[in-house]
This record gives sequence, structure tokens and C-alpha cells, in this order.
Amino acid sequence: MKLMKKTLKLSKNQKKILAFILITGLIIGYILYKKMSPAMLDDITNIKSNLENNPLNFIGLHIITLALILASSFFFIGPILFLLYFIWEVACISFSLFIFSSAFQFQGFLYGLLYNILTKLLFIICLIFLFQKITTIIKSILHKEPLDINILKKEYRHILIAIIAIILYDILLYFLGNTILLKLCFL
Repeated sequence: MKLMKKTLKLSKNQKKILAFILITGLIIGYILYKKMSPAMLDDITNIKSNLENNPLNFIGLHIITLALILASSFFFIGPILFLLYFIWEVACISFSLFIFSSAFQFQGFLYGLLYNILTKLLFIICLIFLFQKITTIIKSILHKEPLDINILKKEYRHILIAIIAIILYDILLYFLGNTILLKLCFL
């Protein structure tokens, strides 16, 4: 818990970047919502049957996303991809909130909020953690002082723990996510 509190502390510049990401993602999510086809609204109204027939499966998507972002971070493109991916995630969250609200009014907004908390919260927290660790690694590489191997080992160990946490979270979602979301369909 102490590590999470330390990780989620943001500097003034990081808060500005976070505000930019949130505003940009909300605007993109709203634009996507306005451009959606009416057939998508029908799919949302059938959420219960969709959940009964299709398990939540983010394992492959998250592994590919992590692999691409982590691999690109070694080429100093990673921080830009992280920011773009965070904007995309905020856009997806805002889009889902808009569409659930449109389909089911306030209860849909609550369901969309709980859906996003269940399916995305830990993943996004781990991504923020990974972003900070990769930034630390890049800063240590760019300094003209000799590299401290112990710091790099520690940062890579934290990255590995975050990746394992994401994979375990995705496995739990695969087996338990639909059950939890179906129980929340009473909203």
C-alpha cells in the first residue's frame, strides 16, 4: 500500500499532463459516442445476454499492449505511446459511460462506472506504475554518471511484478468477471 501511495503521488507537471489526458480522452469519447451507429445501442441493451455468452478476455490485448509499449520504451518512443494509450483508455471509459447512460439512464451510468472500475482500474494503475519505472530507467540511462546496476535491477523487478499483477488480474477477470458483472445487472 505504501508503494502504491508513493507511486500515485504526482508532481505539478504530471498533474498538467494528467489533466490534458483526461480532457482529451473525454472529448474523444464524446465524439465517438456521437458518431456511433444505433446498432451499438442495441448491443448495449443486450448486455446481459452478451455477458452470459462471452467471457471477458483482456489477456491477449493486455500482453500485446504491454509488449509494444515496453519494447518501444527502449527506443525512447515508449513515453509517447504511454500517453497516447492513456488517452485511448480515457476515451474508451468515457465512451462506455456515455453509451451506458444513453441506454439505461442513471442506472446505466452507475453500471458503466462499476464495469470500468472492475475491468480497467488495476490495469491503469499498473500502467501508471510502469510508466514511472520506465521513466526512471530512461533518466538513469541518460545521466552522464555511471549506471547503478542495483537501481536498474530494482526497477526491472518492479516492472516484472506489475506485469505479473496485470496477467493475474486478467485471468481473474476471465473466470470471475462475467459473474460479477451479471450480478450488477440489477442496476
